[in-house]
Amino acid sequence: MVDVLFIECKEMKKILLFSLLTLLLAGCSSNSDEQEPEPDDDVTIIYPKDTSEHELTDFRCQLVTDEGGSQWEIKFDRGQENPFMGGGDEEGAIVTVSNMKDEWEPLQNETVVISGKYRTLRTELNRRSMTSLTFYAIEITRIRKYEPKPTDPKYQVAKITIDVDNNMAVTSKTDYRGCNIKIESDNDEWDYEGRGRIRGRGNSTWEWYPKKPYRLKLDEKAAILGLAEEKDWVMLANYRDPTHLMNTFVFEMGSSLGIPYTNHTRFVELTLNGDYKGLYMLTEQVEQSKTRVNINSKKGWLLSLDVDDGPEEAPGAGDNFWSQVYRMPVCVKSPEAEDYATPETLVSDARNALSEIENLILIHDYDALAKVMDIGVMIDYLLIQELVYNVEVAAPRSIYLYRDEGDGALWTFGPLWDFDAGFDFDWGQMRTGHTFFTDYRETVLGTDPARHISDYTYVPSFFTDMWKSRQFVSKVKARWKEISPRVMSEFWPETKRYAIVAAEAMERNAQRWPIDKDYATEIDRMERWLQSRVAFMDKLVNNYPAGN
Repeated sequence: MVDVLFIECKEMKKILLFSLLTLLLAGCSSNSDEQEPEPDDDVTIIYPKDTSEHELTDFRCQLVTDEGGSQWEIKFDRGQENPFMGGGDEEGAIVTVSNMKDEWEPLQNETVVISGKYRTLRTELNRRSMTSLTFYAIEITRIRKYEPKPTDPKYQVAKITIDVDNNMAVTSKTDYRGCNIKIESDNDEWDYEGRGRIRGRGNSTWEWYPKKPYRLKLDEKAAILGLAEEKDWVMLANYRDPTHLMNTFVFEMGSSLGIPYTNHTRFVELTLNGDYKGLYMLTEQVEQSKTRVNINSKKGWLLSLDVDDGPEEAPGAGDNFWSQVYRMPVCVKSPEAEDYATPETLVSDARNALSEIENLILIHDYDALAKVMDIGVMIDYLLIQELVYNVEVAAPRSIYLYRDEGDGALWTFGPLWDFDAGFDFDWGQMRTGHTFFTDYRETVLGTDPARHISDYTYVPSFFTDMWKSRQFVSKVKARWKEISPRVMSEFWPETKRYAIVAAEAMERNAQRWPIDKDYATEIDRMERWLQSRVAFMDKLVNNYPAGN
């Protein structure tokens, strides 16, 4: 018997394996409700005792039809490990799709990644050829086209370890704590180790959610993960956003459209004081700097239209005001009082500077406004807000404007910031929920922005009065025709490349912070919502009233 086991004859191995399989399955009863195959004297049909469902997660395969075209099957590479109960290579398994949908048909013969539940139907043992063939049925719950992982370092997920001095907890948005910071990247040139300080940041994201966002200030400027060197950095928790991609999508879109000073995405997994905190987006702090918003630190203006930083919510801050014309809450981000020639007039000078464009928008004078404002960027900026249904415009929150010093310097919208409350977020669950993408037909600027025909009728007219200008509306319509085909062909595929690389980190984050949403399912929903939203926007923009 020992000699038999060590015979190197391929045919003898085949006989032994086939005999073993026959013995293992011989006791199984015929309990299948599937249609009986045609009888064959050389084939023994074995029905499994175990007819329960088994999970299959993120399996790469092809979606094909059988020879007769009557049923859909999945086929996998011979070199792949067979994940189905029963084993064997791909030639020994036929897997039929039990819930094929019309929307999946374009994926025929494509390599896809699927998840679902499968069960074993039967095994056929052929005595003549000494082969076995096992039949399965799978109900697909998730499917996407397979894309190989991008190799550009910017998509990679780095690891950042922060150890706070004396292991102190980070519990404040105002008090920094000293810390050691270490970043490990797949790109060795991006590794970093140094000293800095950390504190909390954000408003609702800090107050409401267990996964906290953070602000970092390095002791010395550094080019973190390939980005321009600076001291100040932000780590966004993206706890509300189940896709982790909402800010990334807008940043990629804004950058591609040429909106100046648009932020970058770098995904990192954070370990803080030895505690794994999950997946974060590391990005630039919005601020005046030669490598950020590059305006003069003493004579340029960087303003934030934001109710949380405005005079109602922060009455004692000393750096905020109500705008003269539209009574919007405004915070002066730059210059800082100590850098301004006359600190006592900083706020009033900022109010007067902003009122220049407010008054021109009020009378919707296109030609006059074009002399003091970058209208092209304004149009792109507002179209992005509507596309992603960013209702924060209505408050307003996180809306930035800047202007450099000097003759000919233009007021410009941007940088883009904070979009995890867009995409039809359910504000009825704002403190605990993660529900997005319910309806793609709602508007924030409106079907007739000039008259506030919108789901948000209280959007400041600062953002909508230019729709009274025929020339402005004509430019909006022409620009959207250029942007529309790029959303799903360019901006979204670029965004998904981050998700492809970050999938394993997203899974670890889901285990650390379990919510009632599956990140992969939500990414699919985001894609479908954007597809529908673009088609809706095509009609919306085309039907804007022409203006005067």
